[in-house]
Amino acid sequence: MQYTIDRLSKIEGVMVYGNENAENRTGTVAFNLSGVLPERIGNWLDQEYNIAVQTDLQWRLQGNF
Repeated sequence: MQYTIDRLSKIEGVMVYGNENAENRTGTVAFNLSGVLPERIGNWLDQEYNIAVQTDLQWRLQGNF
């Protein structure tokens, strides 16, 4: 978890939401990449790396991050 937070935080245009310390988080990392639709990021992560990503609007509106 900490590795993921640290790596995402170093990418230009990426905003990682929540506590920066993995010990104070659940197993979820919410992030946004400026100028890229969440669905595109989710599809890419799924197809290229077999990483399951929740990208739909309902998830974001509920504040589940």
